[in-house]
Amino acid sequence: MKNIYYTQQTKFSSVSKNRYSEFLELSTPFTVIPGLRESAIPQGMCYSKKYNMIITSSYFQKDRASVLFFIDFVSGKLVKTLFLANPDGSSYKGHTGGIATDDNVFWLVDDYRIYSFSLENLMASSDMSNVSYDDVVSTFTKADFARYHDGIFWVGEYYYPKIYPTKAGHDLETSSGDKNYALLTGYSVDDSSMLEDIQYVISIPDRVQGLAFTSDGEFIISQSFWSFQSSNIKVFQNVLEKEHDDYYMIDDKKIPLWYLDSSVLNKDYRLPPMSEAIVSVDDSLYVLFESASNYYKWYTHDSVNYIAKMKIKK
Repeated sequence: MKNIYYTQQTKFSSVSKNRYSEFLELSTPFTVIPGLRESAIPQGMCYSKKYNMIITSSYFQKDRASVLFFIDFVSGKLVKTLFLANPDGSSYKGHTGGIATDDNVFWLVDDYRIYSFSLENLMASSDMSNVSYDDVVSTFTKADFARYHDGIFWVGEYYYPKIYPTKAGHDLETSSGDKNYALLTGYSVDDSSMLEDIQYVISIPDRVQGLAFTSDGEFIISQSFWSFQSSNIKVFQNVLEKEHDDYYMIDDKKIPLWYLDSSVLNKDYRLPPMSEAIVSVDDSLYVLFESASNYYKWYTHDSVNYIAKMKIKK
């Protein structure tokens, strides 16, 4: 199938001032989300400090290859589109729920797998070319979102009752009596950017689409489900600074476990529906939405066609 040329053309965007006044006060549009006019469904997002580039990932309901969009961080302009492929040359059509980079390796997570690419090779690839992963390993979680932060590669999973379940044993009651149904695992990364063993397990709430961190190490999550539900950006204490809450067994190994629950929640912001990935850059939080994609446009009253640059209150 011939690759399609993707644009960064403006689509209709509408956010209720009454419902989302705080979001509108704290945020400004950074740039139009690429591919919306061509039916891309945005999912993952990360930032490369080395190349000063925002990278987003999207998939399609139609029979098309999933894509990576490269956005210049200064101008906000789309500078390159890459089409994901399998090593045999066939199109990779996965959900591309999470992407992350340490400025050496670029990771994409999807369906219990971590796909690794050379970021240098991606940056050297020409616009509209096909790129394939260098390696793939399986994960303990469903691998719905990812983030690299401070030497740790985090991979987490999405839970929503009955529709998007997680495996047995991932449901835990926290010390405060909250019930979490999903897990976030942290892999140590060596000096050559190779993933090592899981060192951290975090019990997390439901509906988590993305993860970021403040400069103080606070955990930030993006929560959403569907076009009729508001999204949430929640900021939790840096739980890793305190003693672990318990242990979690993975492959007969006891791994320290912490809980993200109401007892360590610092802030909760209400956002328009369908927030996806988030990334922190220079004390601002960048929020990706999928609500303005063609697939959801008939269901969404409050659609956001841009990556929002949001200030998190201290």
